[in-house]
Amino acid sequence: KPVVLNFWGGSCPPGRAEMPDFQAAFNEFGEGAIFLGLHVGPFTGLGTRSQAELLLQELGITYPTAYPDGDPTRDFRIVSLPQTIFYDANGIQVAREGFFSGTRLNRIMTSTLGLTPASEG
Repeated sequence: KPVVLNFWGGSCPPGRAEMPDFQAAFNEFGEGAIFLGLHVGPFTGLGTRSQAELLLQELGITYPTAYPDGDPTRDFRIVSLPQTIFYDANGIQVAREGFFSGTRLNRIMTSTLGLTPASEG
């Protein structure tokens, strides 16, 4: 399956703003792709785990979220937040985006990853 990795911080306003769009995409494409939010706030100075958990609860986020023990920002070359990396079903990185809207996210999911929304399936 394609993979969507979203790096965010609990006190990052742009990350907060795009989370509802990621939730909508997860609801629409969740069967066809693997979604994972990676909270990297402690490694970037943009929030603690408790801030992240409160934000997820406040926004009603249900897509899987991880709290890495080690800093993944170096391995994934994350220099700003939020940052999303898209991999196709073969594990090839096909897109990398900073903050963006649900319209752009849906375009990547359908055009670049070739997924069909659940509402059309």
